[in-house]
Amino acid sequence: MTEQTFKPKRRSRRLRLAISITLLAAVVALAAYLQSNAFHQRVRRELIAQLEKVTGGKVELRHFTWSFSKLHFEIDDLTIHGLEQAGDVPYAHLDRAEVSVKIISLLRRNLGLREVTLQHPVIHLMVYPDGTTNQPRPRMTVTSAGSSERMFDVHVDKLLVTDGLLLLNDKRLPFDMSANSVGATMAYTVNPQATFAGRIQTGDLELKGAGNVILSQAETSFTLSKNKLAISSLRWSSGKSKLEASGEISDFTNPRLEGKYNATLELVRVGALLGERELRDGVVDMSGTMRYISSEDFFSSGKLTLTDGAYSTPGLRLSAVAASSEYTVDIDRITLTKISGHGLGGNFAGTASLAHWTRLAPKTGISAGNRKQIALKQQEGSIQLSVSGVQLAAGLRAILPATNPLNRLRIISACEGKVTVRWKGSPLDADTELDLRAQAPAFASPLELPLTGSIQAIYHGSSQRIDVAGINLAARTTRLNATGAIGARSQMRVSLNTSDLSELTPVMQALGSSEGPLPAILHGQASFNGTLSGTLAAPNLSGHLQATDFDTLLAPLNVRFGNQVASTTQIAPPHRLHWDSLVADVAYSPTSAWAKNVVVKRGKAQITGSEIAGLIDGQLDPQSPLEIRMALRDTDLADLQALFGVEYPVTGNFTGKLTLTGTKENLNASGHLQLAGGSIYGEAYRSLSADLQLQGNDAAFRNILFRQNGGRITGDSNYNFATEAFIFNLTGSKFDLAHISRLQNGKMSLGGQAEFSATGSGTIAQPMVNARFSITGLTLNGEEAGDVLATAVTHGSNLHLEARSNNQLASANLTGDVSLRGDLPAELHFGLTRMDLDPLLRVYLPGKVTGRSLVSGKFLLRGPLRRPRDIIVSADVDQFSVEVQNVKLQNDGPFRFSLSREVVSIEQMRIVGTDTEITGTGKVELAGAKKIDLHGNGHVNLALLHNLNPNVTSSGQVTFTMNATGTLNQPTFALQMWLHARK
Repeated sequence: MTEQTFKPKRRSRRLRLAISITLLAAVVALAAYLQSNAFHQRVRRELIAQLEKVTGGKVELRHFTWSFSKLHFEIDDLTIHGLEQAGDVPYAHLDRAEVSVKIISLLRRNLGLREVTLQHPVIHLMVYPDGTTNQPRPRMTVTSAGSSERMFDVHVDKLLVTDGLLLLNDKRLPFDMSANSVGATMAYTVNPQATFAGRIQTGDLELKGAGNVILSQAETSFTLSKNKLAISSLRWSSGKSKLEASGEISDFTNPRLEGKYNATLELVRVGALLGERELRDGVVDMSGTMRYISSEDFFSSGKLTLTDGAYSTPGLRLSAVAASSEYTVDIDRITLTKISGHGLGGNFAGTASLAHWTRLAPKTGISAGNRKQIALKQQEGSIQLSVSGVQLAAGLRAILPATNPLNRLRIISACEGKVTVRWKGSPLDADTELDLRAQAPAFASPLELPLTGSIQAIYHGSSQRIDVAGINLAARTTRLNATGAIGARSQMRVSLNTSDLSELTPVMQALGSSEGPLPAILHGQASFNGTLSGTLAAPNLSGHLQATDFDTLLAPLNVRFGNQVASTTQIAPPHRLHWDSLVADVAYSPTSAWAKNVVVKRGKAQITGSEIAGLIDGQLDPQSPLEIRMALRDTDLADLQALFGVEYPVTGNFTGKLTLTGTKENLNASGHLQLAGGSIYGEAYRSLSADLQLQGNDAAFRNILFRQNGGRITGDSNYNFATEAFIFNLTGSKFDLAHISRLQNGKMSLGGQAEFSATGSGTIAQPMVNARFSITGLTLNGEEAGDVLATAVTHGSNLHLEARSNNQLASANLTGDVSLRGDLPAELHFGLTRMDLDPLLRVYLPGKVTGRSLVSGKFLLRGPLRRPRDIIVSADVDQFSVEVQNVKLQNDGPFRFSLSREVVSIEQMRIVGTDTEITGTGKVELAGAKKIDLHGNGHVNLALLHNLNPNVTSSGQVTFTMNATGTLNQPTFALQMWLHARK
């Protein structure tokens, strides 16, 4: 049983093995056959047969290879001969083709291709006089009349064509092309006549030819029969551009085309295709019909609409233009009628035409006859527009270069009138004629410029020149007139008159000023008369400026020299100055601005000078070079101090010359300054002069010379703004104290001759000073007081002072130190030895002093000199004696008092004389509530009254006690007296 069961199983396994071996042998044999030369030749013959059947021509194929594993085919040197004569360029030729297949069937004509690459394909179409062509008739089998046979149905995922060439008779059209998702079908019908019906569709199509690249998508359906091509639909799109058209071409010998179309064209792409780079933006919608009969007879008409159009050339820039028009196009002329639209803030209407736009008859290459060439003519164009509401500021920006300062003017005028444009050759050379009237609104802000008037001018694009027949514009109080021309080798006369400078603020800001309104008030008139020359891109303005009876409102100057840190203090209000007149020759260009022969007068005062500044694109940059030269004569110093935001007790008439160079934020200066006929801190002086030099952070005064009634100061000084370092050397001589008014009053006068010398260096924080001061022949109220000598020497941060006065009988001396830091703490010692008080007493007791009055003592001062309220003074007078009307009084014991925090304290006082004794103590406040608290007592000989006043007869003695309270302004006295008869 078991043996019988296994026998059938062994036979089954042997059968399966035999079948497998047979199949494997068949596959190997098939693979070997497919790689054999016999199969290769068979496939090559089949491919040639299929191509001849589809095209109807004779096919030559030099080389054909494939790889089944990669589904890849390669074709070299493929030629298809049509009906052309021997020796003519064949109907089609291909140098090389590479094909990658998705699905392939050699027995069917439905092909699926993944990628096709064609190198140097050439298609040659010849049209003969009878309308026939060299295109061969396909060798198709049609089963019945009217039925069709599909020639091919091809779908290509990616198609690449390089170095392609299309020959239409002898017209050569080179092209390169790449496309995705290409589909092409073609069917052939024999009866009633031979007809090809096709459809071509592409996804992303890139077509290169004549230097242009077109990225688009396209689809078309057509039928081709003898002498007629009917396009039932054509759809094309590229970006925002698209086209839909249909039509028919008949009689290939003398082609006649009739059709209709709707198109949307993106002007940027159209400009790139036509080489018109001036078209910058916008979309044109067109709809119309066209007819083409011959190269000398074609016509199209329709309607178009422009949206957001933009056009830019060096002489004209337009944007956001919208328009509509009807149009006609023929061999020689393009005409636009019923134009209407808006742009530049207003509306326009009119017509336009372009003659000789083709210059040559269209070279279609379809006609077999001789092509007629039109005589070469220049293009001629014209545009006639009526405008209304067009903004003058927008019009200036459209025709002036972008960097022209006039573009920054805020003109708020609207124009109406005529605009005519004519050109021959290129539109860039157009002549634009303007005949406009400007109107302004009733109200305008100070920064706006309302203009009314007329403009008559012609702009020549070929030379970028403007011929101005007349510009007459007026604001509220300003009038502008101009005639002439501006451009290369030409000039325009300009006249400007105003009685309100504030109206020129927008003009000044347009010319580069970053300030606010003009800091001037005009009571009289201001005018400018000059010329405008150069080019529109770089205008030059020069002329004569004049103004009378005006005020300037100038804030204090915040000028920085070197690397000074800008001040953060609050800016003072503007200072108002009146001026009688101003004249100057001025000029402006995009690279510089200057003023020469400047003369400004104010009474006897006069300022003359010049200025030149470098500009960058018409603007004053912080680093722009500056040069200012000024000469001032008889100018009130008070006005200059107000201009610079300072106020010192110095007066006089200023005369000087000053030159400033550098940049706006880093000026250097040099010059000579002189003051005369004024006062310093109330003291009259004769003159003060010096040479000034400012270089970077360093300020230097050289040849300082100060004169006052025979006295003089000479010397030099330097100061650095960045480090606060200084150095000076000053010498003063022959100063008569009798001529210093502050040292003289109705009761006291000082005399003598003073001299000094002082040198210093260091910084404000750590100064080093050495000074010597002397007075010879000092007199007090005419009495000799000896000589005075004082010295000041710094040691580190301390200033040591010494002073002494000596005569034959008395002396005074001063010693002490002052710390040159913080609040200047000081300690000073002052001593008197037998100092004569007669000159002082005679002031208050004229004719009463009958003997010599002396004082001796010591005084001590301690405290911060920057805070006088905190200074403490103590005095210890050990000798005090006077003789009045032969009555002698003197101290008995030391007389002590002190001053602390503005309070005087009398600590000890005892005065004695003949039968006289007076003692006292107390306090007196010198500030605040000024309270007093004084106490005194003693006795006095009444005979003193007779000595003081001979008309009074008195004798005896009085004893008293007195208390004084209240304030210095309202004192209260409590007095008790006892009279005693003479014994």
